[in-house]
Amino acid sequence: EASAEVFAYASEMAARERANPSGSLTSDLLAAEVQGRKLTDMEYTLFFLFLIVAGNETTRTATSHGLLALLEHPDSMERLVRDPELVPSAVEEILRWQPPIHHFRRTATRDTLIGETEVAEGDKVLMWYAGANRDPSVFDDPHTFLIDRTPNQHQSFGIGEHFCLGANLARLSLRLVFTELLATIENISLQAPPRRLHSNLINGIKELRISYDVR
Repeated sequence: EASAEVFAYASEMAARERANPSGSLTSDLLAAEVQGRKLTDMEYTLFFLFLIVAGNETTRTATSHGLLALLEHPDSMERLVRDPELVPSAVEEILRWQPPIHHFRRTATRDTLIGETEVAEGDKVLMWYAGANRDPSVFDDPHTFLIDRTPNQHQSFGIGEHFCLGANLARLSLRLVFTELLATIENISLQAPPRRLHSNLINGIKELRISYDVR
């Protein structure tokens, strides 16, 4: 139902922009051409939905998981309060610790070998971000939450040509959120177990009840 409402809103916005282009992102999407072809109405609508989900749901999810991780590791929270310069590296560790997306599927464009597994052209390959982010051959002590972990080559934004276009915006948003959060409130405590989203794609938290005092 929610997706249908978004589709309807996207279609209404497209009609307005076609009649009177405003130079917005929507009008740019409608005017864009790839190999001489514009987006179809369905492609535009799906792209519109993708932008909303990718720029909203995942950042909100990372914020919730980040706060939960800090509540579960109070020493790390205290370090961040004392030294806000650690926030950027803490954000990277939050993304590694609990990636906002469970997995992503790709299609093999040619026969290849992944580890010892043969993959044929056209086969579907699923990458689990949590598995990649806790690979002991890449990360020292992968099951420990370390806000000063260096290096931190997590895969939560993907890799290669499919690397998340909004990665820099997400990083900036999360840095701002946690910088302001820890500077504004204190004595944060969890009041109930988190209520998690039931999804095979989004690693989300539906509800995170906390108490706090304003600094």
